[in-house]
Amino acid sequence: MNEVNKSLSLWLFLYLILLNQGVTAQDFKAEIKSELEDLQVFKNRCQAQWPGCRLLLIQEQEKTEPIVMRVGFSTPLITWGPLSHFGLARMVLNPLGYSPGSTVFTESSDFRLDCSFGGGSRRGCIIEPLPDRLGLFLWEGEGLPLKVGAFVELRPVSRLQLESIYLTGGAIRAESHSDQWFGYRAPFAGGRFHHLGGRVSWQTPLLHIYSSLAACGGELLMPGYFVNIDLRLQNRFFPLELLMGCCSVDYFTPDGEIIDDWLRFGAESEYCLSGAAVISLTYQRKVLHGLHGRRYLPGWESLGFSAEKEFKTGQEATITVESAATGKIDYDQYGKSEQSITLKTAVELSNAGRELAGCFSGEWGEEELPEKKFYLKGSRRSENSFLALEWRTCVKEAASHSLLLEIEVKGPSQPGSTTAGSRRFYLKGGIENLPAEEWRFLMTGPFPFADCSIKIGWEAEN
Repeated sequence: MNEVNKSLSLWLFLYLILLNQGVTAQDFKAEIKSELEDLQVFKNRCQAQWPGCRLLLIQEQEKTEPIVMRVGFSTPLITWGPLSHFGLARMVLNPLGYSPGSTVFTESSDFRLDCSFGGGSRRGCIIEPLPDRLGLFLWEGEGLPLKVGAFVELRPVSRLQLESIYLTGGAIRAESHSDQWFGYRAPFAGGRFHHLGGRVSWQTPLLHIYSSLAACGGELLMPGYFVNIDLRLQNRFFPLELLMGCCSVDYFTPDGEIIDDWLRFGAESEYCLSGAAVISLTYQRKVLHGLHGRRYLPGWESLGFSAEKEFKTGQEATITVESAATGKIDYDQYGKSEQSITLKTAVELSNAGRELAGCFSGEWGEEELPEKKFYLKGSRRSENSFLALEWRTCVKEAASHSLLLEIEVKGPSQPGSTTAGSRRFYLKGGIENLPAEEWRFLMTGPFPFADCSIKIGWEAEN
């Protein structure tokens, strides 16, 4: 408890410091959240935000262990702390791991402060002499050597966007040798290596083209590369998204990981019908690297279909019906295949704060036992209360059930502030057979002056 008091005192100290920096109440926002996990791990997160700047402080303590602290801040020029990566910075870690229409092909290639409660597994520092155009970064993952690099973004004309990223890092340990007599790639001998990537984006009213290319090389390492081309046809009658990607056998990620993917291509089309109806069709094919000279290459292909329809009834009631089916075939290097199919049906009814939703999904395969899931949820929300009841069932080797009841009531405690309390009950049976309970108390209010609210939350599960 002494450590908990120290943590709370630190939050209050930080907040009081910020209050004396001349920041107006209208521009300043602060949030404090504390969480107790399994009655053993105590976590705190504090965020302070004002125009163009953000400050993040996260603390974590398990039982009597020392407090682990993570601090970060973000300004238009400098960002330091836990980082999230986007665009090419995300693609170099998993070149062929994205489906047609993924945001990774369109988002800018940069790094941003990760304000999630976990704080992110990668830390670093970013200096942007030209915000959103030119940046230098230091990037470090847990247990991995430090990486340095730069990213740049240019817009020569209104429809053309050019991006590039370069990163190099410290030496990575050599890869352990395989037990196979003949391998389809030379083992990684270890050492320092570099990555250089670029992307060209061209957008017209009818066609969007995103072409990405990256290469790696280094000491005692054969050069590797990957290429991704994403085409999006913006057609009212037949919209289409196409993806084609290729990754060489000698490509290694900046973390030194091997990529088994060789080829990936797919297509997705989503068509909006009259009367608030949407149908979509998706096809994907992935081929993995295999031994040279073999007739069959491992991989998989899938074909999916989904449809969604919204019905408007009287008294502002809405009924939404969704149905989806996906078939998948997995291939091994000996020509054998395994087929599976996944089906999903969902219905949702909403009317003036009341909702009733039900969903059934099932997966059937040739080798594995079928898995079926069902859930039913009903809820009602008013100005000062919320009530929800949810039932879930999963059947595979045996049946597993869970029941969730959530109640929330709130009301004004004084002018400009509110107090709310909620309680969740979990009743589980079948495989899990573990009772659980969660409760939360939330208080918001103008402290210590008007127009500046602090949110204090506490969550526990046992």
